[in-house]
Amino acid sequence: MQINTLSSRYLGSPTVRQGNDAVELAQSKAAETAAEANSAVTSSTFRQILSQYDVSSITPRQFSEMLQKLHQSGTISDQQYQNLSQIRTELDANGVQPDDEVDLVKFYSQKLNAAQNTAAATQPTTGSSSSVSPPSMSTIQQRLDWLRKVSTIQNDPAAGINSLA
Repeated sequence: MQINTLSSRYLGSPTVRQGNDAVELAQSKAAETAAEANSAVTSSTFRQILSQYDVSSITPRQFSEMLQKLHQSGTISDQQYQNLSQIRTELDANGVQPDDEVDLVKFYSQKLNAAQNTAAATQPTTGSSSSVSPPSMSTIQQRLDWLRKVSTIQNDPAAGINSLA
């Protein structure tokens, strides 16, 4: 029983607590360093893949290839891959052939403008919500934002990739 009292007295001492704090701090720093290293590798891989493509002049086939490489390298998640793959689906639906070059930023800028114009034209005459629902415009905007970020990185390799998802 005295051993328990003795050990609890030492475990509660400032020296032991400081030692535990130091261990926790070291573990936290190691985890941060590992995360930073992983982020740097991911960023490097992401940039390397993007350097092979130009979203302002890309074919649907090349875009699909780029997404597949990004996904296989782990730089985009399964969910991001599925969401971004819808860009290819929309290109196909708009009659863009697999080997026809397209400016994706311009394509989505025009798509967003058309959706906004449709919403504005429909709103006053019917008094109801537009035929293009806000989630659809939101989705178009998200894809356009992603494409603009990719385009910026492709045009300026020093640009950051924070919040590319």
